[in-house]
Amino acid sequence: RNASKLLRNGFSQIGLQFFIPQNHFSNCLTSLVLPEKISYNDLHDKLKERGFIIYAGQGKLKKNIFRVANMGDIKISEYEQFLKALKTCLTLPAKKI
Repeated sequence: RNASKLLRNGFSQIGLQFFIPQNHFSNCLTSLVLPEKISYNDLHDKLKERGFIIYAGQGKLKKNIFRVANMGDIKISEYEQFLKALKTCLTLPAKKI
């Protein structure tokens, strides 16, 4: 619960929009709306280069949301590093194809 609270506060500070209302949140998974002009694949690849993995939405939501899990033996400092990496990745230009 502490990890999800830390992450969600960070997501809000970054300016990300939650996909579901707060009263339906899970303690271990957060679904977030992908910002305009940012593809899941681009965000995933940028974060993976920095050592972090996010998950795509499923079905019709595949191109609209991404998911962040907070399960396992992960230190608070690692969540803080993830939030810094996420903020950086959201401000980097998209890859040119």
